[in-house]
Amino acid sequence: MVRFKNRYLVCEVVTESRKPEFTQMDFLHCLKDAVSKYHGDYGTGSIMTSLFVKYFNQETGIIIVRVKRGCHLMIQSTLTFMTKVKDCEVMLHTIHIGGTLKSCQKFLIRYHQKQLAISLKQCKTKEEKTVVGKAVKRSDAIVKASNLKKLELNILSDVTWHEYEIQRY
Repeated sequence: MVRFKNRYLVCEVVTESRKPEFTQMDFLHCLKDAVSKYHGDYGTGSIMTSLFVKYFNQETGIIIVRVKRGCHLMIQSTLTFMTKVKDCEVMLHTIHIGGTLKSCQKFLIRYHQKQLAISLKQCKTKEEKTVVGKAVKRSDAIVKASNLKKLELNILSDVTWHEYEIQRY
């Protein structure tokens, strides 16, 4: 048996409103249509068996797309040309490409930690600083605990700040 090798693209959705106003399936259909438009029948045939949206969080605007290894550059180029998903103007930024889902999850923890640090510098009131400071401390604890061999990362989000939770098997 031959193992299928995939690539996972971590994308950030930027919209005019804070949250994307579409579902995971809407995004998948628009992505397939965009591949057909920009890469033709060859592109459509190449990705049809392996294209899948593994993770979509409307709160944080993060999407993880799985595609077979040879086609990830085609998907990445298509994502840069996509401007609409279900009547919603979007910009898609590919922020990471990984070989495993776990490596993408680890990247997201580091990425959100950096975003929290930036948010902490931009806080104006003392209350905002305490809320962001608590989120930074929780994310530090998660990074220390992420060295455990068997762990599942559930990426959650609060109303304005990103929080993470670790659950052991």
